[in-house]
Parts: sequence; structure tokens; C-alpha cells
Amino acid sequence: MKNEVFNIEPFEGEGNGPVGKIGHEGVNNIYCLIGNSKEHIESESFDVVFSVSVVEHIKNDEFDHFIDDCWRILKPGGLMVHAVDIYLANDNDTEPGYYNLQRLKFYNSAFTSGKFQPLEEIQIAMSKFPSFQPGFATNPDSVMRNWNRMIPQLKQLRAKAQSTSLLWGGRKL
Repeated sequence: MKNEVFNIEPFEGEGNGPVGKIGHEGVNNIYCLIGNSKEHIESESFDVVFSVSVVEHIKNDEFDHFIDDCWRILKPGGLMVHAVDIYLANDNDTEPGYYNLQRLKFYNSAFTSGKFQPLEEIQIAMSKFPSFQPGFATNPDSVMRNWNRMIPQLKQLRAKAQSTSLLWGGRKL
């Protein structure tokens, strides 16, 4: 059995995304964003929706639309899996902690809304600022150097907070 693969992206460069149409053999492009895809994607047409380093760029006021659209385009029982970049600092540094706590509440809303069941037990406490723990996966120094060259305005944050990836996923109820 062969899977169909789709890339959902308007190719307009928003959030440091790609500019211009990109084509790969065996990959079909859909020129829109999840959260505003009703005219482009039929309901219940995907088994899996996933992304890497995308969800953290969704604006807070657009997040509910993103969750609703993921739910709409997935088949019953379909999977939503995203690797989300997040900066975690120690417990004494609340600047990134406050932002992360707010974002984690958005991510958790996919499960509290009754649309998705988490793939595994949620392991991040929602009652305090999330902080870096030694068991988390982090980005290597070479990646951080490249990111600092590409987006230098985040260099100070990266000097005091650990860049990690949050695996966020659920099954459509």
C-alpha cells in the first residue's frame, strides 16, 4: 500500500516559512494553512496530520482555528502529531516561563475541548512555569549557532533558556 503525501503551505514566507512554490516528487502541495483550509481540503480526508517546527509560529488568536481545522480534516481516529520548538529556562527565570505556560495552555486545549485524546499521559505540570529537565531532548550547539545567524533577535533568549522540542499529539475523538 502506498501513502499519499501532502504539503500544506501557502509558500508566502510567513513565520520564516518558504517563499515560492517548492516541489518534491511524490508530494502534492495544497496552497493554504491549516486553520483556514475549508475551501481547499475536504473534511475527514487525512489519516495523519504532522508538522515539525511549525505550531510555535501560530498566533494565539488563531490557535483555536488551527485545532478545529486539524480535527475537521482528520478521519475519525486520525492522528495529529507535531514537534514544537519551545524554550525552557530554570525555575528562577520566568520570562520564557510565562510565555511557555500560556502556550502550553493552548496546546492542552486540544484535549480539554474533547476533540483529541492525548497519545500518552501529559507529563508537564500546568500549575507552575515549565522548566528544563535533564531528560528532555535539546537542539545541538551547531543548530543553535545557525538559528542565531538566521534570527539574531532571539540570541539573548537562547543564551539563558534551553531550546527543546515538545512532542504534542493526539487521536481524533
